[in-house]
Amino acid sequence: SKYICQSKIPLIFEAIPVMDTLADNLDKVIIDTDKLPVIRAAAACGRATILKYYAKTDENIMMRISMIMMPRYKTSYFISRNWQPSWITAAIEHTREEWHKYYK
Repeated sequence: SKYICQSKIPLIFEAIPVMDTLADNLDKVIIDTDKLPVIRAAAACGRATILKYYAKTDENIMMRISMIMMPRYKTSYFISRNWQPSWITAAIEHTREEWHKYYK
């Protein structure tokens, strides 16, 4: 959250990695039996909320296109997160289609 708070301009390519980081951290809390049950339950609710909004990224091809176009990520982020190859291929195809449609 420190990274998010310090960012002056939110960038679209950061949305998916930030949601992944939040979900990963909430997963750690959910399985931590040293935490009170109420804390673990709250983390589970938070994770459900993150996943609700994460699912909405499927409705917006710009999320994936922005990550493919970002030199830091390209397809490596999707591969590192174990996305299905068909999802990665679809992201690449969307990027190419939009590029040819609007920029070439």
